[in-house]
Amino acid sequence: QQIINKNTWVDSIITTFNMDYFYEDTIEETLENVACHMKAVLTSDGTIYIKVKVGQIPLISKIFDKVGFRLVNILTIPIIGVHIPCHPKKYIDENLEYFLFFTHKEYPARYMNPVEHNENTCNCKFSANWTWFNGTLIDVYRMMMKISTNHSQVVLDPFMDSGDVGEAAILQDREFIGVEISRARFDDTRRRLQELGE
Repeated sequence: QQIINKNTWVDSIITTFNMDYFYEDTIEETLENVACHMKAVLTSDGTIYIKVKVGQIPLISKIFDKVGFRLVNILTIPIIGVHIPCHPKKYIDENLEYFLFFTHKEYPARYMNPVEHNENTCNCKFSANWTWFNGTLIDVYRMMMKISTNHSQVVLDPFMDSGDVGEAAILQDREFIGVEISRARFDDTRRRLQELGE
């Protein structure tokens, strides 16, 4: 199934893969198809951010590498609770949320330079290896948009669900494209985002 018209280019893709929704025996083929569609609509130096469970990191990294992306960063997020130190090259806690950052292999990740951590403001720190963030998911999405897009550029979420990425886009003054397979969920989310944007 087409995710979006391939003539439409977006500047950043932020989404969640819930592998429970896919058939286990065709998961690699399905993911590769999705990754190819993402690549088709992404601008040449755009970024893909994928929220995953720790056990899914190797498979998704392999699929995106196969279609021409490279993994440039992993963001670990303890959504609730105090900061848990993250050690390089070691998955330390199954309860943490993980974001994988992908970029086209032929383009440098210029926007991935570290930013200063401040306990009282953004509560985040990006690096070339492991990092952490103790804000809400909306805060995380807004920070990703701030790093990889500019004012009024386009963010795509091909698995929109309840529209948290869309809410972050509106708050961050970005354009948003959301795709959702459930018509009822799509209608509910569209109404929510239209009300938020008014």
